[in-house]
Amino acid sequence: MLHENEIRKEKGAFTIFRSHDEKHQFLDQLTGIIEYSNFILISCTIDKRELKKQAEVNSNPYHIALGFCMETLYEFLQEKGQHEKKTHVVVECRGKKEDSELELEFWRVCGSNNSLEITLPFEVLFADKKNYVIRFRVG
Repeated sequence: MLHENEIRKEKGAFTIFRSHDEKHQFLDQLTGIIEYSNFILISCTIDKRELKKQAEVNSNPYHIALGFCMETLYEFLQEKGQHEKKTHVVVECRGKKEDSELELEFWRVCGSNNSLEITLPFEVLFADKKNYVIRFRVG
């Protein structure tokens, strides 16, 4: 998984850059891959400061984002006539407690606790970013 913060701050797997130019060359190559790839990205951004002002004390931004993305994914699949097929949703591991809570929320959303008020045909897969090997070539 690629995290903008890790790339920008040169953390984790991104401590390999030997120069500013090498880092920018990597970013240019990554931009090219994204630009020429055929994929759909469903994302959600939650402003945690605004959420605290407006929502219940127990509102979890990750749960809200998960629900929104699952609903949007279902609508996209419905548009493509694929909404009755099982779809795997991959979420990043964040810790044992957080993962358990997120999985519970995932099944709640699938079980019609969503704005669409329907059962969603999704399965969840947790991906631990520590198990991914990032390979790229610079230069």
